[in-house]
Amino acid sequence: MQKPIYILSAAALGPCGDIQQTERKILAGDPEHTDIQDTLVTLTGLDMRRVAPFCELALVGSVLAIKRLRSPLEPRAHVYFGT
Repeated sequence: MQKPIYILSAAALGPCGDIQQTERKILAGDPEHTDIQDTLVTLTGLDMRRVAPFCELALVGSVLAIKRLRSPLEPRAHVYFGT
């Protein structure tokens, strides 16, 4: 028997760099390229120049998910990522 996994927070980054549901747009075609680096700097205040795109997405997702928690994340808490 598998133990249940509880999702305490989730985040999504839309194709236009939107991070809030209220920012979502109806797409009439392919969106312009979104610079994840800009979103990462906005969310973290850190300029990470030599980070792979997948790592940038993981960082953006984790920062968004942690910010959406109802209570502060405990220092020794584990954070799991999924796509």
